[in-house]
Amino acid sequence: MAEDLQQLLLIPLPNVAVLGREPLTEAAVDEMKKLLLLLLGCAVQCERKEEFIEQIQMLDIETQTDIATYIQEITLDQHKVLSLQLCDPSELSRAAVQNLFQNLTLQLQSLVRERDAQLERISELMQDNRTLQTQHGTPSPLTPLEAPPVQLADSKARLRAREELEESSEQLLDCKQEVQDLEAELKKLRQENRDLLSEARLARQYRDELDCVRERASRAERLQSEVAGYRERLQGMELYRGKLEEERAYSGPAPGEGSPGGAAGCSEEPRRSLNTGWQRPRPPGEEPERRRGLREPRSPSVSRSVISSPVIGCWERSRRTWSCAGG
Repeated sequence: MAEDLQQLLLIPLPNVAVLGREPLTEAAVDEMKKLLLLLLGCAVQCERKEEFIEQIQMLDIETQTDIATYIQEITLDQHKVLSLQLCDPSELSRAAVQNLFQNLTLQLQSLVRERDAQLERISELMQDNRTLQTQHGTPSPLTPLEAPPVQLADSKARLRAREELEESSEQLLDCKQEVQDLEAELKKLRQENRDLLSEARLARQYRDELDCVRERASRAERLQSEVAGYRERLQGMELYRGKLEEERAYSGPAPGEGSPGGAAGCSEEPRRSLNTGWQRPRPPGEEPERRRGLREPRSPSVSRSVISSPVIGCWERSRRTWSCAGG
């Protein structure tokens, strides 16, 4: 193909052994596609290409479309076929040279990968061969021609393992750093949680104190209202005490006071009682005024309930005194 068509085939050749040993597998189908692709490329670029093109045009449209796609792939794709007619840089433009250089670089990388893969395959096959020979008891040393590829494959494998180990070490360091960052963040979150818990306890304590203060304030208001009521009652009692003192001032000593015939225990100065019939004689002009003083109505602001037990007690003692004196 390089001599007749001036083209260099870059794709690997079909593996006929796979087609013969395993014709119904997926690998055999791929190898058959490669073979048909090469046949189409040769058919449309040889001297009898018109005959093949006429035969292709006699097929149905769908088949023609698929065949045309494969023909373009084998004739125009520079990753599979390289035209040797374009290898003179003086006849190419700058863009074409750059494109050619890029394609050649990609092809070189692909060849290097294929070479490494083949070397690994050779190493595996040699290892299998040594294993089989050891099992059958007929070991055979490697020839000098076989030793360098095997050593190269072993070196490549060691180098690849070393690179993987370095990558794993870097990943391990990254993971350790990430773990340290997460631990620091966890400590920070725990500290924030403790701070929030302490603030919550303080808030509950302040809320309880506020409830106590509110309760005390409401109790103080109730006590103030009670004190105001007591003050009103005290004012009423002061009024009645003044009246009682006024009555005491105008009252005289009861008959028999200080004599042996007086009743024991009646040492207080007798006062005029509402329940006794005796009254001290007064001048005629004074009696109606005193009676009016006794009968004048109570203040509307003071009710009967404000008379406390001490006032009632004084009245009872006065009444008992007058009763003893009358007896």
